[in-house]
Parts: sequence; structure tokens; C-alpha cells
Amino acid sequence: KAHLPAQGYGCSELQIGLALKVLFDEGVCKREDLIIQTKGGISASTSKSDYKSSIIQQIKRLGLDYVDLF
Repeated sequence: KAHLPAQGYGCSELQIGLALKVLFDEGVCKREDLIIQTKGGISASTSKSDYKSSIIQQIKRLGLDYVDLF
């Protein structure tokens, strides 16, 4: 099982997303073979909708339908 990097590290989510697409398309591994986690920041001014939007954007940048841990 692999652990992948989170938001705040440059364009790593986009790069990881592209790499995962290649691995999945070439049959090297399946999504179910991986545990993918990410993280996000929160402050006193972060609304629930902003936090949810942030998570959704991270998942989109990774090119996935879901992450296993947040």
C-alpha cells in the first residue's frame, strides 16, 4: 500500500494524479490497491462549505473519486 502527499506541496497533487492515471491505465495497479491520504488546513474563519470545497478540489486534482484518509 502506498501513501501519497497532500495539498500545500506545490503541484504534487496534479503530478501524482497524472502518475496514478498512467499506472491505472497500464494495469500496473488498481485504485483498490492503494491507501491514498491527504490533508488540509482549517482556521477559525474556515466555513464548512469552504472546507468541503477544499477537500473536493484536492480529490479532483488527484484525478480520483475518493481518498481513503483525510
